[in-house]
Amino acid sequence: MKRMNPVALLVLSCLWLSPNLAWAQQTQSPDATTKQPPSADQLDAMRAKAIAFLKASQADDGSFSSQLGPGVTALVTYSLLRSGVPANDPDVAQALKFLEQQVQKDGGIYKGEQYQNYETSLAIMCFHEANKDGKYQDLIAAATRFERKIQWDSDEGIDPSDPRYGGQGYGSKKRPDLSNTGMFIDALETLGTDKNDPAIQEALKFISNSQNLDTPHNSTKFGALINDGGFY
Repeated sequence: MKRMNPVALLVLSCLWLSPNLAWAQQTQSPDATTKQPPSADQLDAMRAKAIAFLKASQADDGSFSSQLGPGVTALVTYSLLRSGVPANDPDVAQALKFLEQQVQKDGGIYKGEQYQNYETSLAIMCFHEANKDGKYQDLIAAATRFERKIQWDSDEGIDPSDPRYGGQGYGSKKRPDLSNTGMFIDALETLGTDKNDPAIQEALKFISNSQNLDTPHNSTKFGALINDGGFY
């Protein structure tokens, strides 16, 4: 098997998460004829080629770039599922089996401590997409509890007035950031979590405090000090 560049895997996976791609209008010159977007049949053919490429890049243990941990495998498998490949497809089933082997005693789905939140969030989304028959319900519930536990809040001794409150980091001992927090919210929303759920509201508080904007939702000094709408 040809070893697949993990960056290419990620790009292709993200590309095929959306079954209906929005194609930008392209012109060779100001008066050139605008190119027409591809037809549904053309998109289907392109998607089929991408699926075949990803499948051909799978390792014998069911993973995709296992040296990077379960995150890439979860993303690729999620992409295949979202693209219409069923959970009982042999390649998808093998990938799901690999991901099951990454489940830790605390319910998280990760390898090592470096990317606990990222990897578990992606795995939750993947298993949820494969969970049509309820097979992974307990696994998803345990992983979600783990995610909630490592959120930066009172369980970590963080006061609500602290700008870090409500954020997600790579783990409970790694400082929170917007990327990790966004991935955490994506996982919860995939499960249909209500927007008023405390974990989502705490995460939104962290995001609001990370924006340089003077609003009632920002309790830091930087909002009024900078007030340009950007995030840090």
